[in-house]
Amino acid sequence: MKYLYTLLVCSVLSVALHAQATLNVGYVADDDPLMVINGQPQGVCTLIGTDLIQKYAGSDIVGMRFSMASIDVDALRFFISADPNPNTPSQDLASATLTDVEEGWNQVTFTTPYTIKGTETELYMGYYVEYSTSQSHPVMVSSAVRNYGLLAYTDDTYGLGWYDYSSTGTLAVQLVISGGNLPDYDPAVVNFSTDTHYYKSDETEMHIRFTIENHGLKAIPGVTLELSCDGTPVGQLVVDEAVTSSSVVNQQLSLKDLGLAAGQHTFSVRIVSLKDATISPDTDADDQATTSFHIYDNASTRTGQLMEVYVNQYNNAIPTLQNAVATLMTSQPKLIPVFIHTDVYGSDRHDVLAIPEATALGQRFGLNDVPAMTYNRIVLGGYSDMLMTPNTGDNAAAYLEGLLNYVDASTPAFATVSFKSVSYNEETKELVITVNGTRGGDYLNIFGNGALTLYLTEDRVMADQTNTDGSVSSFSHDHVLRHIATATLGDPVEWSPVIRFTKEYTVKVDPSWNLGNMHAIAFLGKSITDETLLDNCDVTNAATFPIASILPDGIASLAAPAPIATPWYDLSGRQIVNGKSSNGQLPRGIYICNGKKVMMKK
Repeated sequence: MKYLYTLLVCSVLSVALHAQATLNVGYVADDDPLMVINGQPQGVCTLIGTDLIQKYAGSDIVGMRFSMASIDVDALRFFISADPNPNTPSQDLASATLTDVEEGWNQVTFTTPYTIKGTETELYMGYYVEYSTSQSHPVMVSSAVRNYGLLAYTDDTYGLGWYDYSSTGTLAVQLVISGGNLPDYDPAVVNFSTDTHYYKSDETEMHIRFTIENHGLKAIPGVTLELSCDGTPVGQLVVDEAVTSSSVVNQQLSLKDLGLAAGQHTFSVRIVSLKDATISPDTDADDQATTSFHIYDNASTRTGQLMEVYVNQYNNAIPTLQNAVATLMTSQPKLIPVFIHTDVYGSDRHDVLAIPEATALGQRFGLNDVPAMTYNRIVLGGYSDMLMTPNTGDNAAAYLEGLLNYVDASTPAFATVSFKSVSYNEETKELVITVNGTRGGDYLNIFGNGALTLYLTEDRVMADQTNTDGSVSSFSHDHVLRHIATATLGDPVEWSPVIRFTKEYTVKVDPSWNLGNMHAIAFLGKSITDETLLDNCDVTNAATFPIASILPDGIASLAAPAPIATPWYDLSGRQIVNGKSSNGQLPRGIYICNGKKVMMKK
C-alpha cells in the first residue's frame, strides 16, 4: 500500500535542556515543513548516517524526539537497532514504550542508553505503533527533506516487511544524545541552496536558504555569518534568534552590488562567531556550506521540457500519472515525458518493461522508490534532491503543471536541439537518426561541451500493471523508455568551429518494438560522471520526433491496438481495455477521463 502525503503544520515544542546536558540531533529541523503519512503501517524508521555515528562516538543515545500527527494510538515502541524487526524486540540496542503522546513534537527516554562506538555502519531509529482501532488514522510524520529516507513496515502486495519510501522524505525523528566529548556550543550550516542556478546579468536579487543546526550541548544564542562570493567576503548576516535544535534561515541578497561576470560562481556561508562574544564555537568542517550558480547574458528559446518519470509496474501510481501527463500535454506543448521503468524493487518484482540502462540511470540519481520525477534534471530551489515525488491525487495534473511552469521560468535554455533527419531502412531494420543543435554565447561558460542523449520511447505497450486494489491486469503503457542510443549518461558533444553540432546514430530495431507508436527524444545537458553532484546535471533543451511520420503505410499500420485518443479508467485506476458492452458503449457506472469523474448512464 502506498501512502498519501498531505502538508501538516506541526506545533513545535520547546525542549528544555536537562541537567544531564542532552543534545537533539537528526535530519529533520523543528521548523521544516512536515507531511502526514496517511496509512496504517505497523512501524517506521530511518537510517542514522555514519556522519552522526562518527561525530558522536563515545556519547550515549538516551532518547528520541518524534513528531505525531494524531494521538489515536494505544502505544508506541521506540527503538535503536542494527536490524529492526518488530517480532524480535530483544535485538534492539535501545528501546522504550510510550502511551501518552501529544500532537506535534514529543520526547521519550530509552530504558537503557546506547553508547555510540563510532564504527557502526548501519543503525536505524524509529517506532512501532499499536492503533486504538482497526481504522486507518494519520499518525506518523515525515519531512520533505530526503537525506536519509523513510522505511515502512507494512503488508504490501508481496507480504509483510520493510518497504522503502525514501523518495517521499525522512521520518520526523531526532536523537537525544548525552555525555562523551560533546562541545557546549557547536553550530552547523546545512541544506544551503539558492532559489535557482541561473541569474541574468541584470538581475538584482538572489534568495538563499539554509539551516542552522545545534550540534552542541547548550542553546546557541545567535550567530554571525560571513557571506563570500568566489572566495571573497561580501558581507555578514546576523541571526539573532536562539537555536535550541535547528532553525531555517531565508534571506534576500543583492546581486547587483557584486558586479559578477557571465559564468559559474560560488557562494558560501560561514559561521564566524556567536552572538555572545564571550563564547567561542567549536569550529569544524560543518561550520560552512557552499553552493554554485551561474550568471548569463542571453538565453535560447526552449523547445522541450524533459520530464523523466521513474516507475515500476508493481507500483499503482502509473495509471494516475499517465492520465495526468495526457492532460498536461494538451496545455503544455513543450512537455516531453519519458516513463523509465526500473527494477527498484529487486528481482521479486521484476518490471518486464525495465531495461538495464534505465535501472542504472535511476541508481545514479539516487532512486530509492517509485514514483519519482525529474524536471530537466534540476534541483528545485530549497530542495536537496533532483528526484521529486509526484502528487498522485486528484490534482496531479495541476501540481505537475505548477512545477513545470516554475522550472521553465527558473532555468533558461542555452542551446537548441532538433532532429535534422530521421529515416528507416526496411531491409536492414535500422533507424538512422541525425540530431543537430546550436549553442548560445553563454553555453560553454555554463555547460562546457556538454552531453547529448538520445532516447527511444514507445506508446501503447501492453503489459501487466498493479492497480490500487493490489490486483494485476493488462494495461496500455505510454512513453515507455525502450532504448538509449547514446551512452546512458549521454555522449560528449563535438561542436564545429562555429557554434553548431551534428551527430548521426544508427539503431537496430528490436522486433518487439512497434515503430508506429515510437518517438525519438534528444536532449542536451551537462556532462555527468560518477563524481558529478546531483545539483549540477541540468538539461538545457530537448526535442522529440514521431517515428510514425517517416514510415511507409505498411510499417505504420503495424500499430496495434489502435491509438486511444483519450484513455478511460475505472475508479481503481485500471485503464479500460476492450471493456465495452454489446452496444459499443462502456457499461453503466462511474469512470475517470482526463482526470475527471464521468457518469456513464446507458
